[in-house]
Amino acid sequence: AVENARLLARERTGQRVRRELELASDLQLRLLPSPAVLHGDARAAVRCVQAEWVGGDFYTFSRFGRGRVGVMLGDVSSHGFSAALIMALVVSAAGIHAAASLTPDETLAALLESLAPELARTEMYLTVFYGMLDPGSETLTYANAGHAHAFRVRRESSERLGATAPPLGLAGAGIGRRQVPWSRDSDVLCLWTDGL
Repeated sequence: AVENARLLARERTGQRVRRELELASDLQLRLLPSPAVLHGDARAAVRCVQAEWVGGDFYTFSRFGRGRVGVMLGDVSSHGFSAALIMALVVSAAGIHAAASLTPDETLAALLESLAPELARTEMYLTVFYGMLDPGSETLTYANAGHAHAFRVRRESSERLGATAPPLGLAGAGIGRRQVPWSRDSDVLCLWTDGL
């Protein structure tokens, strides 16, 4: 009877932990925006499947008017709850900094400045790509902090959008930016994390 009571208590604890993990996973996915937020300005498709219940992969979108949009995607080092908490901080801060900055490098620099104490304390870092599409000037301006999985796909070719800075939280180097031609009708921005 004592053993059965102990097993029952362990089973109830396991069920409670699984339910809390499911809730945490659901909450984390709700932090990520629907592609519908870009309706009328860009066509987007997303898919996010965490390796564990929660993780550090993230994306976000910004709208700047006149068809201009911002797209950010990144990956926090490590897995599990610690990466998920940093990811939540990044998504929250990204929206604020994107709205207040004129260029992608300014956005990533501000993001790093606001997250630096937490990244140092947790000994974590993140790779992140942030691009701004401007159909008026037909350009993609981007800053890439060590994110290897960023490509501009054209009808006849594809081009890796290389790093303009080290991952945020690893080094104190400056963040650069690059600009490439962009055709709204034929170019595709393809971003993913190492989870692919």
